[in-house]
Amino acid sequence: MDLKSRFNFDAEKDILFIDFSDLEISSLEQVQEIKGIVDGMMKPIGHKVYSIVNYDNCTIDVKIKDEYMQLIKENQEQYSLGTVRYSNKTFTRTSLRLGAVKEKMDSLIYNSKEEAIAMVERLTKENRKSG
Repeated sequence: MDLKSRFNFDAEKDILFIDFSDLEISSLEQVQEIKGIVDGMMKPIGHKVYSIVNYDNCTIDVKIKDEYMQLIKENQEQYSLGTVRYSNKTFTRTSLRLGAVKEKMDSLIYNSKEEAIAMVERLTKENRKSG
């Protein structure tokens, strides 16, 4: 599966779904490719959206983890109302949570897609009430 096909914007729900399942993120080139894909999808949308990212069986090489987490932070600031992640691996959830804390980001990380979607629905309702 090529990297671009892992990104799907659901215009009806206004959610960007990203599927990093079974992906190894191991190079700065991949990080830059992810940045280009997100920029290319989000700029034409013209407003911030929620994102749900599947990290099931995903590995992020420790050598590029800081750069990857910085990219996540930049994407969140520029394009995201909120990002919710999920993974079936405790190690991945813990690693993402620690990276988010280090970058001073929310660490909304769950065990399943259903939990992630439920959180986005909750955030959307809260956003409507406060907006």
